[in-house]
Amino acid sequence: MTVFSNLTLPGLALPESVAGDTCDVCVRFGRIFPSSVVQHISDYTVVYVGNPESLLLTAVLMTFTRCRCVTFDPQQNEMSDVDARHSSKALARRYYLVERARDAQRVGILIATLGVANHLDVASQLETTIRQAGKTVYRFVVGKPNTEKLANFSDIDIFVLIACAENSLIDSKEFFQPIVTPFEMELACNPHRQWTATCELDFRQLLPGDTSLTVTRSQAVARIADRTAKNCRCHVT
Repeated sequence: MTVFSNLTLPGLALPESVAGDTCDVCVRFGRIFPSSVVQHISDYTVVYVGNPESLLLTAVLMTFTRCRCVTFDPQQNEMSDVDARHSSKALARRYYLVERARDAQRVGILIATLGVANHLDVASQLETTIRQAGKTVYRFVVGKPNTEKLANFSDIDIFVLIACAENSLIDSKEFFQPIVTPFEMELACNPHRQWTATCELDFRQLLPGDTSLTVTRSQAVARIADRTAKNCRCHVT
């Protein structure tokens, strides 16, 4: 039997949980961690309790790439170490999608959540960034995306999904067009977005103030102008 001591249990990143001073906490894949833990994550072992086939585990592995991860499946009552090749393969797939996003000319922003704070702010930020990269951008409110819905927009080269952190990773192999996260789209379009060796799945981490972004004065002015514009195209399905 394996015994773990000094456990840190993350909480859900609800609006009331992250309000106020957030200097001592970090939000990762919709969970709140002490900043001291995230800064020294390589010294920790992540214990994931749940279905080992869950996309949440993939999100954990892609976010915490520098530490050991152990899974415990309560249904099978089995514990096992996660093969590091699992996260490497997943990250390689996401890198490939970033390159697809760089090559795309027509981008569709999928708003799949209306209940998470700041979803419109990040949508406006993405629209500005995508336009500055010389691409055409459209906005769609879709609820939960599926193959049938997105097949109606065959002229779109790639979609970027705005959803809660747990649902932001989609295996888009079954779709006609790739689907990327807001972080991946910003990596593709924004030269000021720096790779931080982790995958940001909470889109709120991309708003001004995060440490992976350097915003110039011209970019700030463009974002303010874009947010006040009323001529954005919006489709509801």
